[in-house]
Amino acid sequence: LNNQASAGTVVTASKNNFNDLIGSAEPVLVEFFAPWCGHCKKLAPEFETAASSLKGDNIKLASVDCTVEKEICEKHAIKGYPTLAVFRAGSEVTKYVGPREAASIVKFMKKQASPAVATLKGSDELKKLKEAEDVVVVGFFKDAKSEASTTFARLAEKLRTDHTFASMSEIPSNYKDGQVVLFKKFDEGEVAFTEALTVESLAKFVARESIPLTAEIGPENYAKYLDSGIPMAYFFYADEKQKEQFAPIVAAAAKSVKGKVNTVFINGGLYGQHAESLNL
Repeated sequence: LNNQASAGTVVTASKNNFNDLIGSAEPVLVEFFAPWCGHCKKLAPEFETAASSLKGDNIKLASVDCTVEKEICEKHAIKGYPTLAVFRAGSEVTKYVGPREAASIVKFMKKQASPAVATLKGSDELKKLKEAEDVVVVGFFKDAKSEASTTFARLAEKLRTDHTFASMSEIPSNYKDGQVVLFKKFDEGEVAFTEALTVESLAKFVARESIPLTAEIGPENYAKYLDSGIPMAYFFYADEKQKEQFAPIVAAAAKSVKGKVNTVFINGGLYGQHAESLNL
């Protein structure tokens, strides 16, 4: 028996209660596991700690033993263990692929349970949010029921796992009604969306502008670059001196292809094997 299934805080899901469990309007994080899986055993105490921490917020964590509940796992196309998936209103919303640690799971689920778009009142709240997040997308809408505001909310729901969204009806003098601005702690600091506002065009804008012009690539951000959907240009360097020498040239090149190619620095000493796989 998996430890977390018997601990009490994590809900043991089966064919008898699974549909009711994931049918909740509140998000539920479900772990699909197998008792023999070493990674699942390692996750178990962290998952239980996270479940205990989230109990006060009425956010549920559940587990499904795929060696017992084969029908459930087959229906949801579970290919490996553990698989962590968020469900809301009967449907899978997203996978959890972050660190398998209680603190990270708690933070992730609190964000899932929060409104997709935070409501800001005044410039002070905007300033605090900009200080707290590396990237935040803000829509300035006097009418919360306008078409632009509704489109913005739809995108926020779609991308809530990866980005922070907020809206303001009390619009500061340097912005205008219907405008969407992406604030970031790198490059130019902020950039306004200027195209016709649709979910698709706004999604491309956020994907493009939320990635630094140049950055160091490594295991922690590699997936983000792959998911951007555009090619990646690597600049392999031997040491920091060489990186500093070529940084201005690389930045200039990156600026000329922004939105078409993502440009990254990569340490050739640490990731030489990666260079070899690219025939370098």
